[in-house]
Amino acid sequence: MIESGELLTCLKGSLTSSKGDLIECQPRSTTNSPVFIARKDAYFFTGDYNKLVAKQLQMLITYYQLNGQIAERRRSLLEERANLNPHFQASKTAYAALTKNIEEASQVQRQLASATGLNKMTLDDQLHALKMKEVGLKKTFESIQNDFVNWRTTHIDQLPRPENDPTIKAWQEEKQKRISSLPGLAF
Repeated sequence: MIESGELLTCLKGSLTSSKGDLIECQPRSTTNSPVFIARKDAYFFTGDYNKLVAKQLQMLITYYQLNGQIAERRRSLLEERANLNPHFQASKTAYAALTKNIEEASQVQRQLASATGLNKMTLDDQLHALKMKEVGLKKTFESIQNDFVNWRTTHIDQLPRPENDPTIKAWQEEKQKRISSLPGLAF
């Protein structure tokens, strides 16, 4: 895991994976090997950060650390907000069960592609049972998710909003103070 504020050198253009766009980077410390990070988690600085004076370099690191702190705080607040909904845990559990069933069905389907004889018949029966189970799991999830969304909609004014959080506001103000001192900042 890379700490927020870690300065990286991009080695190649973005790559696409099943998880989204990735970029290959070299952490500032030379002891680390190159790493792949999600493109959405990277903030860019145009130019060479090694040419910044020490004060600017520290401001840049602090700026990016603040970005990470804000993202983590926002994630935490959204999780707390979701937990206020009495249907959240049930929705989360139903989604996990549905996802697990879909993954099992995919695995059986891959095995079925190369199976023959009695093994193929057994796998075909397993796949059919998993698909039938998926219908019920999907109905359950959609019903619970509907309850979740309805509760959230009717209680929207009572739920805390991350953009109103005083800690996030303070960190945003700190970030703004550093922007004018950091030429080349891509935000």
